[in-house]
Amino acid sequence: MKAAGTPADAGLDVKARRLLALSRLRDDHFRTGVMVDSAMCVMLSLLIAEIAEIPLTPANLTLANNLDREEARRVIDALMRVGLIVITEVAPDRRIIALTSLGSARMRGYIGDHPDI
Repeated sequence: MKAAGTPADAGLDVKARRLLALSRLRDDHFRTGVMVDSAMCVMLSLLIAEIAEIPLTPANLTLANNLDREEARRVIDALMRVGLIVITEVAPDRRIIALTSLGSARMRGYIGDHPDI
């Protein structure tokens, strides 16, 4: 994993990783759709990948967040519809999923304003 580029990014990375870990811990205890927050976990994963400059495929993102295909498609479609994420074609057989500038700005603002935990 590549280290965050700036001190601000390092701080965001630590907070985002902690929030993602807490979400996953909650999901381990309450494995039901009513208690999960898949969209935020996807957004946190994409922010962490952006900071570390690690490209993610939709399949990587699905596996990293322990989503089934249907839930992953639903979350990805919803986030794309509101302009927070984008899927690009790097090569015909390798699509990359990432935050849009709007998605990145919103996540950085949210994590930056989030209290330390």
